[in-house]
Amino acid sequence: MSTTFDIITINYEKRKPSRAVIMRTLAEYLKQDGKAFELCWGENMIDVYFDPRDEQWYGYGWIKEIGGDSIAKELNEIRKQAHRKLLNLWNT
Repeated sequence: MSTTFDIITINYEKRKPSRAVIMRTLAEYLKQDGKAFELCWGENMIDVYFDPRDEQWYGYGWIKEIGGDSIAKELNEIRKQAHRKLLNLWNT
């Protein structure tokens, strides 16, 4: 992963993390302004990072059936919804 941000490595030691566990973990690091993540479970890995040039999240890799691209897509949707809410507040 090539990024201008510090990469935060998150290791899941025991059981395979669910999608909900992964998203909750990312939410905690996003609150701390995290922008690049490496999620590991054994030999399985997902990389997710924010590209400020086009203001999009990108992801690749897999942990079982959970793909980095689907996590990035969800983060982009969350970002889009938050942006809409902010614009609605400004317009009211």
